[in-house]
Amino acid sequence: MEWDELVDDLSKVIGKRPDLTGILFLIGVQELGVGIRKYSKEEKEKLINLAICKALSLKGYYKEVGVDKIGWPIWEKQKEIARTENQDRLIKESVLKYFSEKNILKED
Repeated sequence: MEWDELVDDLSKVIGKRPDLTGILFLIGVQELGVGIRKYSKEEKEKLINLAICKALSLKGYYKEVGVDKIGWPIWEKQKEIARTENQDRLIKESVLKYFSEKNILKED
């Protein structure tokens, strides 16, 4: 699956074309497991960070090491992202891997 295909598939499901931040928010909600509800700005930022850590964990950059007292995952950095690495591209590749491994959107 390519990035544009993922965005198109998500557009069909959610009714609008999500950007990278919107897709990360959806992953964060999925991973936290508390469902769709109103989130504060701080919670939204934490959900996006959760999604980035989860996605990059699939490429060995982070490892989940536990949960805090209110149920949010705690992440430990395993390796640095090289300065020459395009971070958006790396995150998009990791997001594609996330959706592929979770079988959230099935390829035809």
